[in-house]
Amino acid sequence: MRVGSLYAALSAAAVSNAMRFRLMAAEEQKMGYVWEVTSWSAGCARSGCYYDFNITAEANTTSIPQRPAFSAYCHGFGEGAPYELCDLLMEPEVPLAVEAKLLPADRAPNMTTKANIQVSVQHIDLQTPTTYWNYTAKGQATYNQFVAPLMNFTMRPHEMFGAA
Repeated sequence: MRVGSLYAALSAAAVSNAMRFRLMAAEEQKMGYVWEVTSWSAGCARSGCYYDFNITAEANTTSIPQRPAFSAYCHGFGEGAPYELCDLLMEPEVPLAVEAKLLPADRAPNMTTKANIQVSVQHIDLQTPTTYWNYTAKGQATYNQFVAPLMNFTMRPHEMFGAA
């Protein structure tokens, strides 16, 4: 799917929205939406910090709202930089986008620096094409480039909203 057509579809849903709603993180935790991060690699150099990873989630057609499966490759630069669009690794069943960005790291003297990543997934509703959903999750890992093997971990959305 072309990124331009995805944003056009998401924009059309947003412009025509008559109602915007947010689900609480506690509700989302009960639903068990888990994103798998694999092959995490991140580091910092003179030019700034960078990240590189894959992220996937399984479809859930029994949840409300239904959630499509996704798989993406994300990479970018700069703590506090804007979201970077991730490359989709599979053709989604509905218009879908995945974006990631580095948040400022947790740095303490004589401690391992913790990288903070935020990922956002937006998709058109599987059953109502005039509605879209946005999920956002935060995760923490180490800057492991050159000092440790690739890492795998999970993330859970802490924020979810929709517009119809």
